[in-house]
Amino acid sequence: MDLSTEQINYYQNLIEYLSMIQGKNSDIVLTDLTEANFPILMIKNGSILDVRKSDDTPELVRERIEKALQSGTDQFHEQFNLKHKTLNMSVTILEAPSMGKVAISVITDATPFITALRANANLAKLYQLNTDIINNISSEVSMARRNSKIEDMSFADKIHEMVREKIDQVVLSYGIDQDNFKAQDRRNIVSQLLDEGVFNMKYSVVDVARALGVSEPTIYRYIQELKESKRFGY
Repeated sequence: MDLSTEQINYYQNLIEYLSMIQGKNSDIVLTDLTEANFPILMIKNGSILDVRKSDDTPELVRERIEKALQSGTDQFHEQFNLKHKTLNMSVTILEAPSMGKVAISVITDATPFITALRANANLAKLYQLNTDIINNISSEVSMARRNSKIEDMSFADKIHEMVREKIDQVVLSYGIDQDNFKAQDRRNIVSQLLDEGVFNMKYSVVDVARALGVSEPTIYRYIQELKESKRFGY
């Protein structure tokens, strides 16, 4: 399948966004379902799949895409173990305008925080938010650049909720109650969220401050200190 420039930009933005939300321990894959070998149209590669654009979709992903196709809902979510890693996979099948069927697969390495039961519950919600957002902005109405203000606000709310889920996921991965966080714990969490691009999203400072039990100026101070340390290499 040859994508037009508009389609390439569209899906690139979608995959970049999902990658930012999921973090560096994830792969986001766009698969062409119109060809028998399921070639990869795009991939935002983290540390899980050793594949590139134009490769055939790996068997472990292909199997779950086929399960999604057979499910009747065109969605599939699973947590499984592979080579000492605990992986979460979310597959959404789309009927893309003028393109035929494609699949967006989100594969995340959950190993660092899999022992936190509350984090697992949040991941289940994150899966559904992935599906909601993919479906929302991949509809024909979205491709035609929706002009309904109410729908845009609804989409913004979903993005905001997804950012909050990402913040909760990182905070809960520490396995420490908020009241027991030390200053360095909070600084480490802010550093991770900064690296994953969370602070590029609107209202993220407010959400992080609330999650860590500190003031917004404290979060801004951490961000400034971290940016300066990265700039000067210390």
